[in-house]
Amino acid sequence: MSARRTFVVFADDWGRHPSSCQHLFRRIAPHHRVVWVNTIGTRTPTLRPADLARAAGKLREWALGGSDAGAAASDPAVPVEVLRPVMTPFDRWHPLRRLNATLLIRAIRATVSPAERPILVTTIPNAAGVVGRIEEAASVYYCVDEFSEWPGADRSVMLEMEAELLSRVDLVVATADALFESKSARHPRVRLLEHGVDWERFRSPAGQPPAAVAALPRPRIGSVGLVDERIDVARFAAVVDAMPEATFTFVGPRQLPPGELDRKSNVHFLPAVPYEDVPAVVASFDVAVLPYVESTLTERINPLKLREFLASGIPVVATPLPEVRKFVPHVRTARNVDDWVRELRAALAEGRAGARERSASVREHGWDRRADEFLRLCREAEAAAVASGGVAR
Repeated sequence: MSARRTFVVFADDWGRHPSSCQHLFRRIAPHHRVVWVNTIGTRTPTLRPADLARAAGKLREWALGGSDAGAAASDPAVPVEVLRPVMTPFDRWHPLRRLNATLLIRAIRATVSPAERPILVTTIPNAAGVVGRIEEAASVYYCVDEFSEWPGADRSVMLEMEAELLSRVDLVVATADALFESKSARHPRVRLLEHGVDWERFRSPAGQPPAAVAALPRPRIGSVGLVDERIDVARFAAVVDAMPEATFTFVGPRQLPPGELDRKSNVHFLPAVPYEDVPAVVASFDVAVLPYVESTLTERINPLKLREFLASGIPVVATPLPEVRKFVPHVRTARNVDDWVRELRAALAEGRAGARERSASVREHGWDRRADEFLRLCREAEAAAVASGGVAR
């Protein structure tokens, strides 16, 4: 896509955490106009502290500049323009869902001229009501999760919104084989684009981990990223009990309710660190873990952190999800407690012996390459829309 284009992107809040969509558009933004629309999440809000903090943050964001405030570049090095439209989180009801679509359309039209004929990209089903209504040249559903299976999501509402979205978009880009298969049954144009990795950043991390991480006793077994109900808490608690000599840590934003793991003296939950510090945190682990529960949701995810762990060269032990199994033997897999204890001890004994091979297994998965491929797929979506005389469906 050589000519400069405008992209309107509906996704998680810009800068909140390094999602795959943000990685892609950090590469795309220097060459194309990117208008990033911060939206509400896919879960119905509760009175949990994490949800209350998130709601308070949204209120502050709207007070500083809502849907009519226009767009502002958030980072001079990455010239993304961020829209912060006021929305209601209660989109399970059709009238409020239509209101949200109206608010989003109004915010976009105040910022993007119809003459620009933008390419609309959404990672969330919530944007279904906007597709076809902002004079876009093409629309792409960048599907990274099975949202109807997310903890706290209203399954019927998510399925309804996604069905509407699939009926409208020109192309679906799926990040995992299982998502590709699931969406291919419901849309004629689905393409696979696996996640990338900042290989150089993780292979040769700069700086030191934060003091709270560096102070943890060794051997140090850890993970970084969102801490939520996808963790197999009961099984991993038994693993922790079987390895009192090890320190287990989870570094990242937490949505997991307090429970059994909090009562373990050798388990530590630490807050999220800036993305530039993540490679140093990962490098400070002796072993990295992905202790997911096996479910419909996790069977269809492609964990971003898996490639980051591998790029760093440290041993990795994970639940044998489909996207994890692609990297065996560079990843050790474990299902039951005995498996986990055996593989963790073997990984600790191995140390960095296989670091070069693990890192090399993801060397060709760079985000620059993924961004180029994503732009090619956007051209494909636009060609499909033109061929059909509008929206490709």
